[in-house]
Amino acid sequence: MKRLFTNLLPRVSRLNRKEIRIELLRQNYEKLKIISLLLFICESILYRLSSTYFGTCLAILPFLISGIILIPLIWIIALRGVEKNWILAKIVQDAYLLSVILLGCFLVLGVQTQIDLVHVYMITIFGVVFFTALFPLESFLMLASVFILFYFALPYYQPNAEIVLIVQVNALIFNLFAWLLGNLIFKMKLTLYFDKKLLKEQNTKLEGLAHKDGMTGLLNHLTALQKLEREIYYAKRTGEPLSLILMDIDDFKRINDRYGHQVGDHVIIKIAEIIRNTVRSADLIGRYGGEEFVIILPNTDLEAAKAVYLRIRQKLGEIERAQENNITMSCGISQYQGESIDDFIRVTDSKLYRAKNAGKDCFEC
Repeated sequence: MKRLFTNLLPRVSRLNRKEIRIELLRQNYEKLKIISLLLFICESILYRLSSTYFGTCLAILPFLISGIILIPLIWIIALRGVEKNWILAKIVQDAYLLSVILLGCFLVLGVQTQIDLVHVYMITIFGVVFFTALFPLESFLMLASVFILFYFALPYYQPNAEIVLIVQVNALIFNLFAWLLGNLIFKMKLTLYFDKKLLKEQNTKLEGLAHKDGMTGLLNHLTALQKLEREIYYAKRTGEPLSLILMDIDDFKRINDRYGHQVGDHVIIKIAEIIRNTVRSADLIGRYGGEEFVIILPNTDLEAAKAVYLRIRQKLGEIERAQENNITMSCGISQYQGESIDDFIRVTDSKLYRAKNAGKDCFEC
C-alpha cells in the first residue's frame, strides 16, 4: 500500500523543488506556445458555429478574451526563458490551464438541454494533464475546484435529476483518473529529470578525467599544452607577460629503487599538492611527465616566476626537515618572447637540464 501511495504521489525534496519546477515550466511552455494558438483557432471556429447552432457564444467569448491576453504572455515568457521570472510563468501557465478546463466545463453546461457534450469537459481535463506536467497537489486543486463548480452548477442547467446524477458520477470518475494519469506523467518526468542530471554529472566527471592526470588531479600532458597554447594567444593579443616553469624531481629513480613505487607515487602526489597550494588560482599546473611538472603563469614576468619556484622550494624544504627525506627539484624558467610554443617549451626544457647538470636543486632562467 505504501509503495502504491508513493507511485501515485511522488515526493520532491525541498532542495530540488525549485529547479524541477523551472524545468517542468520550460517543457510546458514549449508545448503551450503551440497548443494555445491551435486551441484559440478552435475556439474562434466554435464561437462562430455556436452563434448559429448551439447558442453558447456567450460562454465562449470570455475564453477568447482571456486567450487574447494570455497567449501573447505565454509566447513572451517562452522566448525570454521561464528562469528569468518563474513565478510569473507559473501564474500565467495555471491561469491558462484553468481557463481551458473552465471552457470545457461551461460548454457542457451550456448545451445540457440540447445535446450531451459531457465528453468535451472530459477531453479538456485529460488534455491538460497529458500535455502539461504539474505537481500532484497543484493539479488536484485545479481539477477539484472546477469539478466542484461543475457539480453544483449542473442541476441548474440539466432538469433531469437522473442525468444530473449520472453526469456528476462520470465527471468525478474521469477527474480522478485524469489526476492519477497526471501523477504518473509527473513521476515519469521526475525520473527522466534525475536520470538526465545524473548523466550530466557523470559526463562532467568523465570530461574532467579526460583532461586531468589520474594520480595528482593536475592537468595531463596534452591538456597542459592546449592551455599553454591558449595563454600564448592571450599574451600575444594583450601584451601581458607569460612565464613557464618546468620542474623535475631530482634522482626520482633512486627513490623508487630504495623505497618502492608506492612511496614514489606518494612523493609525486605530495609535490603536486605543494605546487597547487603555492601558486595562484589563475595559474595552470600540469603533470608534464612521470616526475616532471609544468606551471603556466599568466601575467607573470621572469622575476615573479623565480619567486614562485623559490616558495615551492621553501615548502619542499620544510617537508624534508619534518620527514627527514632528501627530496629536491630542478627547474627551468622562461618568459615568453614571441616564439612558437615548441620553441618556448624547448628553451625552458633545456634550462631544466642545465639546472640538472649544474648540481640539481636549483633553477636556470
